[in-house]
Order: sequence, then C-alpha cells, then structure tokens
Amino acid sequence: MAIFADVTRQVFILISATTNAINDIFVTGVLRFPHLNLFQPKHYIEHVNLVSACPSLQRLLHLKLNISGLAQGHLRLEIIMNTAKRLNIVRESQAYWRIIINNPPLNLFDPWMFAELNVLMDDIEKDKDLKVVVFESGDEEFFMNHHDVVSRTIIPDQPGAAPFFNHWPTFVTRLVQSSVISIAKVRGRARAQGFEFALACDMRFASKERAKFALIEVGGSSIPGGGGVEWLSALTGRSRALEIVCGADDFDAETGERYGFVNRAVPDAELDDFVDAFARRMSRFEKRALETGKKMVNARAGVPSEGELWTSNHILQGVDSWPEAQKAFTRLTAAGFGEVGDFELNMGERLGDEPAA
Repeated sequence: MAIFADVTRQVFILISATTNAINDIFVTGVLRFPHLNLFQPKHYIEHVNLVSACPSLQRLLHLKLNISGLAQGHLRLEIIMNTAKRLNIVRESQAYWRIIINNPPLNLFDPWMFAELNVLMDDIEKDKDLKVVVFESGDEEFFMNHHDVVSRTIIPDQPGAAPFFNHWPTFVTRLVQSSVISIAKVRGRARAQGFEFALACDMRFASKERAKFALIEVGGSSIPGGGGVEWLSALTGRSRALEIVCGADDFDAETGERYGFVNRAVPDAELDDFVDAFARRMSRFEKRALETGKKMVNARAGVPSEGELWTSNHILQGVDSWPEAQKAFTRLTAAGFGEVGDFELNMGERLGDEPAA
C-alpha cells in the first residue's frame, strides 16, 4: 500500500542544513507531532531517526523524505507502508512446509522479516511432526536480497522482533541445530544477507538460468557479518572463499555447484518439481533418523559455532561506522542501491564499474 501525504500541518521542521542526496539529509530543529503532543529538539539524521523518534511510526517499512518548499521550512513526507507478511507458510503436509519469502519490490531483508523468521523458528521447534521446510521466493528476480540498510536498526512492535546485531547468530544456530531439515530453493538473486541466509540452510538447490549469489559487502567498503565467511570457508575452501568475499561479484548456480555452496544446479523449468519431490521423499522418513543423521553430519562438517558467528556479526557492526563504509553507502545509494532498477538487477557488474575507492 502506498500513501503520499502532505503533512506540513502536522510536522514542522526548522531546517538548518541539507544536502542534495536524500540519504544525507541532516536536519536540526524541532519535530512536532501535535496529535501526539510530542516536542523533541534533536539532531536528526536520515529517516531512521524520524522513525525512532516516534514509536507509533515504527511499523513503517520505509519513510522517505522528499524535501520541497525549503524557503518556507516545510517538509513533504512520502510514506510507503507495507503491512503484508514477509513469510507465508504453505503446509503441504504435517511433515513438510514451504515458506514463501515475499517482501516486494526487492525482497529486502528487514527487521520485520527477521521478526517473522524468529517466530517461524519457535513454531518449527515446537512442532513434533514437522520434518522438512523449503524456503523459496514469491519474486522470481530476488530469492532474498541484502539488508534494508536504512531500517536495519529498527525494532518493530511485533512478536519475534529483536536487534539484528547479536541476535542473528542465535537464529542461525537454532536453524542449523534444529531437528528439521531446511532447504533453500533459490530462484533469483541471493545477495549479502540473502546469500548468508541460504548458506545457513542445510541444503541449496538453485535455478541454472535465474539464480545468482553474491557477497557484495566488500564492494561497499564493508564486510559480510551474517555467517558468509564461516560457511564459505567450510564449503569452498580458503581460496574460493576469498574470491567470493573479496571479489564481491555475482556467481551463477553452476559455478556455485562446482565450488560447493550449491547442492545442485537444476534447470529452472524442473526446479520446483525436483525440490518438491525431494522434500516429500524425506518427509516420509522417520523423524528421529533424520534428526540423528543431521546431528552426525553437523558434528563432522565444520559447522560454525554461535560464538564464531557472533564475532563476525560484531565486526560488521564496527565496520559500518568506518568513514569509508559511510562514504560508499552514500555513493551506492546515489547509483541505485536499494531501489528498483538496473543497479539492483546487475549489482555484481555495477560494483565493478564503480570508481576506485
């Protein structure tokens, strides 16, 4: 649902400084919500702070600023609200669920999706009959995308909500150690956090024609902090992990299969039937045997510990404050990062076209 509102009668900001880039708006003044009786003199940076300044706005997925009428000191506010669930559960049987990831238009990983994933893990752990879950996308272009960086620090007012930093490693550990077998059926782009989520699943089957995988962080003067380094080091070896992490480029499904982070690259027309048949096959087996088999493999396969995952997560939190990372984020945002368009579709190639840092 999209809403455009001129709210100058409700919101008055005394503007002292601004820049041309939307994501570099700096505002000093008084934010006034008469209907909330809220007066807060504060230094506001970007729209994240506008959201955190007013708890009733924390359910917004995006709050974009479009500055107009600066001479009058007025602010026009464009509010894009998406209240739809990010995860839709299709219970194919008592033993087999499909989880449809759906956060249009780019399937960004955001705090609302993380909250729903935490609730999903609660349900998975409580269900005594469930044996297999398949994660797939409702968007053929994006399996699961990178973070919605602008809203990453928001904690929504809903069940399962938790800060990404320090809590993501716990989610991954729960998924990896769960008695249920998890499968990522990848069609479209799995980049950054989306790639790391797919790596945390027990298996990955990917479309030959449509799947792309990338850890893009180094291309934005950052580092992967959601488990990508740990999983790829174990699955592909040191040299290929360095290629993927430091090259920050897209990899297709067949390369992923050859490198070891994709179980099988399957023709797109056959992917749905292949994964469904495999999931149904496992769902007919005895749960305790599946669980024990998974535990035995985990113990021998170099599964990262929660402490190792926490370390990378903590490093990312520090790296994000680097001046280089902030400068790169501004540059990439101006190029189309986080917006529908060519940059998001062809990010691996476009990062290679960016000027030298």
